[in-house]
Amino acid sequence: MRSPTGLMEEISRYPSSLAALCLTNKEIYEIVKKDPTYIESRKMFEKIRKYPMDLKYASEEQKQNEDLVLTAVKGFYGAFMYANPKLKSDKNFLLRAVKCNADILQSVDAGLKQDKEFMAQAIELDSAAFRYADETLRSDETFRDRVMPGWRRPAQAAQAEEGTPPEPNS
Repeated sequence: MRSPTGLMEEISRYPSSLAALCLTNKEIYEIVKKDPTYIESRKMFEKIRKYPMDLKYASEEQKQNEDLVLTAVKGFYGAFMYANPKLKSDKNFLLRAVKCNADILQSVDAGLKQDKEFMAQAIELDSAAFRYADETLRSDETFRDRVMPGWRRPAQAAQAEEGTPPEPNS
C-alpha cells in the first residue's frame, strides 16, 4: 500500500491523475482523515470537467486552485472569468492557461496585452494569441517579425528588403 503522505502529495500535484482515481477504500479513508475537503474537491474537478462554467459556483479557495481553473479553461475559455483575480494577473499561470486555450487572453488586463515579452511568450505557445495582442503590438512590424517570422507575403518581404513601400492591395 502506498503511504498516505506520498499519495496526498501526488494527488495535490496532479489531482486528476490516475493515482487519484485508483484508490482503495483504506487509502481514501486515510486521505479523508487528513484532508476532509478531499472528496469535495474531487467532486468539483469532475463537475468542472463536464461543465466548465460551473467554476462560478466553486468556493473562493477552489477558484485559486490552478489545476481546477486550468481544467475549466480546457473545457471552455469563458470559465476563466470566474478565476481568482490573483490568478488572472499571474503571468506564469496565464502562460499555462494559454497552452490550454489562447482565448483566455480576451479576459486579461489590457496592460498585459501591451507587454511585449508576455505576448511574445504567449504567441510562442499558441500563435492564435497574436489576435489578442494590443493594436500597437500587432501593427509593430519589428514585433511581428520577432513573433511570426513568416508573416509577410513574398512580395512584401522582397519590398521590405529593398526598402520600398508595399503597393496597395498587395
